[in-house]
Amino acid sequence: MQVPYNSPVLTEDEEWSTPFATACSVGGPLDLLREILDRSVAEFAAHMKQKESQQNPTSEEQNSSSAPLTEVAQGRSDEKSTRLLSDMPGVSQPVDATPASISAVLVDAEDATGQTPLLLAVGRGHLSIVRFLLENGADLMHQNRRGQSCLHRAVNRGNMELVEFLVSTSEKNNAKNKAAHRAWMDLRDKHGDSALFYASMDNNEEIGRYLLRHGADRELRNADGKAFWEV
Repeated sequence: MQVPYNSPVLTEDEEWSTPFATACSVGGPLDLLREILDRSVAEFAAHMKQKESQQNPTSEEQNSSSAPLTEVAQGRSDEKSTRLLSDMPGVSQPVDATPASISAVLVDAEDATGQTPLLLAVGRGHLSIVRFLLENGADLMHQNRRGQSCLHRAVNRGNMELVEFLVSTSEKNNAKNKAAHRAWMDLRDKHGDSALFYASMDNNEEIGRYLLRHGADRELRNADGKAFWEV
């Protein structure tokens, strides 16, 4: 995604991780996360507005007699756009310039391995940050490059509190669509393992029983044709 070149908050490191994602991963205070997100949204919106004005110049600019200067300026603008185009490859194009749309793509920005701030926070056990991200529209269905969902990562940590929170959130979000909740419970990684398989591999009977009570499919088979109790 093309972003403001000099923006300190709208940047990514070599692993595509944004300052916001890093703050979520290390357990930054919520007021800092809010400040980074708000500033990111504001700068992103300003950039989109500037880009729109460049693409739709006023009639006065179009009729300017300084044609050579206009061509030079346009050339510089194109050069800058090319330079910025790959600044944030993990950020999608917002559907529009509203703060809500911009916030949504920033909250779900992916790093080079497909990790979003939500998956990073879950992986570190930061429940308050997980709650903050979901309140700000984080995608519960997202899977990283290995096919892991936030539920996979919570189960892998053996964090019952996180598992319960994520499952209850899905149940609330899908109160009128039980099939959607079950589909989320049974998301599979690249080996065909659902979160239930992770609980079985870790011999975590408490989490395994909880997942079964809340809709996990006991009949699933992974890529090797094994059921959860066989891994």
